[in-house]
Amino acid sequence: IILKPMVTFHILTLFPDSFSYLNESMLKRAVKNKKIAIKIYNLRDFTVGKHKTADDKPYGGGPGMVLKAEPIVRATRAIQSKVKSQRSKVILFAADGKQFTNVYAKKLSKSYKDIILIAGHYEGVDERVAKILKAEKVSIGPYILTGGELPAMILVDAVSRQIQGVLGKHESLEEQKGSY
Repeated sequence: IILKPMVTFHILTLFPDSFSYLNESMLKRAVKNKKIAIKIYNLRDFTVGKHKTADDKPYGGGPGMVLKAEPIVRATRAIQSKVKSQRSKVILFAADGKQFTNVYAKKLSKSYKDIILIAGHYEGVDERVAKILKAEKVSIGPYILTGGELPAMILVDAVSRQIQGVLGKHESLEEQKGSY
């Protein structure tokens, strides 16, 4: 019998080396025990051209640089074609997104088998990405970070602990005062 993970997290990022936290502690054990799977994709692998450029000026103007739509769409579609799951969800981390909560983490853990997380960087992600991929914009808090890597790790951690068998004791799942 081959056990398949209950949830697979697919993380799209320009900085794949920043995810060492996911290889530690309970998350490491959850992967080993096939409760979850974590796959990290370097967006530069989905670019065209010898320079592997993944950022550009914002489509329609604006300050700074944003991640280009094309590599994100290519990466997401490649993942979707492999998983072929009706129970997949695309999440784009954005300051103007829906507030991430424990209730939402619980819903994700029960409703989806594949969760594709788009970790933006610089000034964000080309606005067309959310529309093309029908991605849900999610914010992990009322503040701005330099990239979506930390939000991705927070979401993976919060959702994973909702999956039966990830925590040592089911009682640990209960929210307590003083919890992070």
